[in-house]
Amino acid sequence: MVVGRRYVTFIAIVFAMNLVWENAHGGLYDHTMSGWDFLRSAGGDVLLVLVGMLAALPWRRASGRYRIAVVIVLTALAVGVELFALSVDRWTYTAAMPTLGPIGLSPLLQLPTTAMVAFWLTDHRAPNQR
Repeated sequence: MVVGRRYVTFIAIVFAMNLVWENAHGGLYDHTMSGWDFLRSAGGDVLLVLVGMLAALPWRRASGRYRIAVVIVLTALAVGVELFALSVDRWTYTAAMPTLGPIGLSPLLQLPTTAMVAFWLTDHRAPNQR
């Protein structure tokens, strides 16, 4: 049961962090978002993080470098999502968005950063919360 609680905690942290991140970088996009849009985006980000974690499982078994593989997979997912969204005009960036090539720096960093911070917070909870 402790393992299940750990995953629920991890997912809750990822959701909360992505909700904050979505609100914080919302002004870097050319469209406005409502509260529901932020919740939906944060939920989608949680799903992407979980997909990234599952996709990285072979590296966990092979080398023990699971979290590095998660960062690589989540960065690749972020690139794919951004390139697709930009190509179908799902969203566009304002001039304030720092970019790396065609991709916004904020969305590029979002998934791997929030996942790594959530891993750290989950690992370093107070002993009575484990």
